[in-house]
Amino acid sequence: MASLKKSKSTLVSYTPAGWWAETWREGLFCGNGKIGANIFGGAALEQILLNHSDLVWQGRISVVPDVSVKISQVRKLIDEGEYEQAREVMQKALIQKNFRPQPHTPLPLCVLKTKMTSDNAPKNYVRELNMATGEATVSYSDGSTRIDRALFVSRHDDTVVYEITKTGGRFIDCELSFDLMDKINCRAPNALSSMPEGVTARYERQFMSFAARNDDGTEFGAVARVTHNGGSMEPTDACIKITGATSVLICVKLFVNSGKEKEWSALKNALSTIKETYAQLLKKHSAIHSKLFSSVSVDLDSAADDKPTDELRPDGEKGQLSPVLATKLWNFGRYLLLSATSQTGKTFNPYGLWNGSYKPVGAWVNYVGEMQSVYQSALAGDLASFLEPVFNFWQANFGDLRDNAIRLFGVRGAFLPPVTTVSSGRLGLVDAREVYFTGCAGWLAALYYRYYEFTKDQKFLKNTAFPLMREAAEFYLNLMSSGADGSVTLNPSFVPSCGRQNELGRNANGDFAVFRSLLKNLLKISSEVRADERDVERWRDALEKLPSEFTDSEGLLRDFKMRATDFSGESTYSLFSAFASTDVDFLCSEETLRSYTATVKKRLAESRDSQTAMGMSNLAAVCARLGLKQQASDALHNLTAGCMLNNLVFSESDWRSMGRCGYKVWPQLMLSANIAFSGVVQEMLLYSKEGVLKVLPCLPSNWKNLEVKGLAAAGGLTVNMNLSSKSRLLNLEIKASKSASFDLYLPNETKKLKKSNVATSLDDGDLFKSIKNINLSAGKAATFVFLMN
Repeated sequence: MASLKKSKSTLVSYTPAGWWAETWREGLFCGNGKIGANIFGGAALEQILLNHSDLVWQGRISVVPDVSVKISQVRKLIDEGEYEQAREVMQKALIQKNFRPQPHTPLPLCVLKTKMTSDNAPKNYVRELNMATGEATVSYSDGSTRIDRALFVSRHDDTVVYEITKTGGRFIDCELSFDLMDKINCRAPNALSSMPEGVTARYERQFMSFAARNDDGTEFGAVARVTHNGGSMEPTDACIKITGATSVLICVKLFVNSGKEKEWSALKNALSTIKETYAQLLKKHSAIHSKLFSSVSVDLDSAADDKPTDELRPDGEKGQLSPVLATKLWNFGRYLLLSATSQTGKTFNPYGLWNGSYKPVGAWVNYVGEMQSVYQSALAGDLASFLEPVFNFWQANFGDLRDNAIRLFGVRGAFLPPVTTVSSGRLGLVDAREVYFTGCAGWLAALYYRYYEFTKDQKFLKNTAFPLMREAAEFYLNLMSSGADGSVTLNPSFVPSCGRQNELGRNANGDFAVFRSLLKNLLKISSEVRADERDVERWRDALEKLPSEFTDSEGLLRDFKMRATDFSGESTYSLFSAFASTDVDFLCSEETLRSYTATVKKRLAESRDSQTAMGMSNLAAVCARLGLKQQASDALHNLTAGCMLNNLVFSESDWRSMGRCGYKVWPQLMLSANIAFSGVVQEMLLYSKEGVLKVLPCLPSNWKNLEVKGLAAAGGLTVNMNLSSKSRLLNLEIKASKSASFDLYLPNETKKLKKSNVATSLDDGDLFKSIKNINLSAGKAATFVFLMN
C-alpha cells in the first residue's frame, strides 16, 4: 500500500459518501482524462462507479432546417414589445419541420462492488484523496486488523488499478462483482429514464467480465483481472469470492461503442500482460500525473496547519472564507480539470467523469460562459495544453457554425448555440436561449485570444483563432443594422438567466461587449495574420459605431439599452468585459470602474436568492478584477457555504435554501464552478494581459502568508512569489519563456523596493505603484524583494 503524503493537496474525511440514494455525488473522484472512478467508500460494501468519456446516450442529432424566413417576424414582434410571442416563433418553426434535437448525456458504465466480510463493526474509518498523485484510499479497523483499499486510474496504462491489503491477524475475505448503477438513479426532476438492456456478467478464475447494450445497439463494459496473495479464489455465477488473502489486486479495463465478445477477449489479453505490483503501477502513473498537478502550487496560508474536509465543511458555513479552505478548493478545482479531461480528451462537462445518474440534468457543455470560465482558469494554471480538445472539436465542426448562421438568421458568419450535440456544432436544444443568444461564438473567440496572449503561438493564431474570430465578427456585422443617424441595433438580442420576461429584446449590453472585445482583438492581430484590408476597415468602422455601455440614472449597467434591469436575476452578462475579456480592468477610467463596481455590488446584494454556483463565481471574478477584496471573498464564501458538498464538490445551487446561492430541490452537480473557483483565486493573486502584470490585485486581509509557484501570465511569463506576515516581505520572481516587455503593478500596500536584479526604483504614482518597462530575454528572470505595509 503506497503511503499518502498529508498536505493541503490531500482531501481527508472520516465519513463515507453520505448523499442519500445518490451516493455518487459525494464520492472520491479519480480519473486520467478518459476513464473515471468514483469511490463511494462504504466499509462493508464498497461501490466504485466506473465511467468512460466516450460513453453517452439518449441523444438525437439532425440537420438544422432553414427557418431564417422567420427572423423578420421575430424582429417585428420585439420592436412591438411582444417579447413572449417572439420567444416562441423560431422554436415553433423548427418543431414544425420536425427538428427535435436532444444532446447526449453521460451514461454510467458500471459499478465494481466489493463486499467485505468483517468480524467487527468498522472503527477508525478514514478516506483520502491525494490530488498530487491521483490516488484514493479507504481505511478502517476490523478489530485489531487494519484494512486498506487504494485505487487510481493510470495515465500510463489506461487501467483502473485497485488494491486491498491488511495489517494484522484478520485475513481478507471478500466478494467482487460488476453491476449497473442502481435503478434509483433513473430518477430526474421531471422524468424517469430507461436503463441499459442486455446486461451480462461472467466470472471466471482471475477474470470478471461485464457488458450491457446502449440505445444505439452497441455494447459497453469492463473486464477485471483479479490476483491475490495467500488464501483462495473461487468464481461463482454472481461474483469472484476471495477467502483468506493477505492482499488482492484488481486491474480493470473498459470498452465502449463495440461488442462484448471481441472486447472481452482483447481486454483479457491486455490485462494478462500487466505483471507489475500496485506500487510499481502507481509510480509510473504518478510520474505523469504529479508533473501536471504540481507545475503550479498555491498556499494561501503557509503558516496554517491542514484540516480534514469534515472540519472544512463547517468552516465554510462561518462568516468568511478561510485561507485553508480556499487553498484546498484551489487544489481541488485544478485536480478536477486535469482528471476529467486531457490534451487528447473530450471538452469538460459539468459532471466530469463521475456522473452516476441515467438522466443527469444539464450534463452537456454550456457555451454561455461556463465552458469558457473552466478553460480560462487553465491558462493561468499552466494547463494551456488542456484547451486542445476545444480547438480540435471546433476545427472539425466549424462548418456547422456557418450553417447555423444561414439557416437560423439568414446571414453569413458563425453562430454557436449555447448547447450543441455531442459530435457536432448544431443546435442541441430549441428553446429561446439556444436560438436567440448570439454571444457564444464571440465568447469562445475571447478565450481563443487569451490562449494566444498566454502562449504567443503564431501557428494557432493564424490557423485556429483567426478563422473563428473573423467568422464570429462576420455574423455580428451581418446581424447588426444601422440607422440613418449612424446608430446601430442588434435585434434579436438575448440576456440569459435574467427572468423569462426580461431575457429577449434588442441591444443587450453584453452582446455589444462581446462584439467590442472581438473587434478590438481582431484589429490587434490584423497585421500578424495579414488580414484583408477591406475586412480591417469594416472592423474599424464597426468598432467606431458601437455604443458605449448603457447605464441607468445611477450609473448601473443595464441588461438592455431601453429597459429597466432586474438586479435580482442570476445574469452576469452585462459584466462580460470585467471577467471574460480584459477590456475592463484597473487601468480604465474612474467613470467606467465606478459603473462596474456599483453594478457588481448591487448584483451581489440582490441576486443571492436566484444565483447559481457559476453565476456567483462570475461575480467573484468581477470583484477580483476590480480589486474589491471584501466582495470577492464574500462571493466565494457564499459559493462555498451555499453549494459545497462534503467532498468539496459544488452543486448548481443551494438545496437547503439558506439564502446564499439560489435554491433548487434537485440541483445538479456543477464541477465547472469548482474549476472556476480556482480561476478566481488565481486572478486574485495575479492579473495579466499583453504588456501588463499586476501582482496581488485582490488580496483579502486573511491571506497573510502566501506561497505561490508557477502561475502563468500573458506573454509566456511565469510568476513565483511568497509573502510573509512576520517579515512583511514580498519576494517576487518573474521568468520569461520568450522575450517579453511589460509594466509591473504592485498592491497599494507596497512600501518600498528593497532589492531587484532589474530595477532600481519603484514609481509611487497617484493611482498605482509600479515598475515600468521591464524587458526580459527568453530564459531570463527578474527578481524583486518588496517591503509591505
